[in-house]
Amino acid sequence: MRKANDFYPTESAVTKQLLKRVSIAGTVLEPCAGNGAIASVIDKHEGIDVVYTNDINPAWICHCHADATKPEIWRGWQEANQCDWVVTNPPFNQAALILPLAYEAATVGVAFLLRLSYLEPAGNRGEWLRSHKTKLTNLIILGQPRPSFTGNGKTDSCTVAWMVWRKEARTDTIIDFVTDWKQ
Repeated sequence: MRKANDFYPTESAVTKQLLKRVSIAGTVLEPCAGNGAIASVIDKHEGIDVVYTNDINPAWICHCHADATKPEIWRGWQEANQCDWVVTNPPFNQAALILPLAYEAATVGVAFLLRLSYLEPAGNRGEWLRSHKTKLTNLIILGQPRPSFTGNGKTDSCTVAWMVWRKEARTDTIIDFVTDWKQ
């Protein structure tokens, strides 16, 4: 049984691996912040000006409580706060709706923590993945032990990766296979 709002908090070490490998700076938006696990790590990172947080669940302490799948919400965020980066671990079943909106809103790029199977060109994301293949600059695959999103240390059978798309195209994608991510 899935948790309400698909809430699976991200261990701080997972976010630290992203920040070790990708130069994220300026203003960051975390549109699916939950309890702030990702935002709190990013906020302490050198070069970060401000981290704005959002979560659909009003129980979490965030700057706003909006549905990140709605285009009108992103337009409002763009008008109010120009963000350089969008960094998140979105609900997997909503990622195909959130990712294109986030990419459009960010001035530099996006980093999404997703199941590795997200790269399968399924119907709800296949065209977007194809049209943005030169924008996928980093693929940071987190290996054994798999990160736990359960709060009790248990893991499932899905490998996750930070997938980074930038506005500036590249001819190659940097792929990191990370087995020591907890260090």
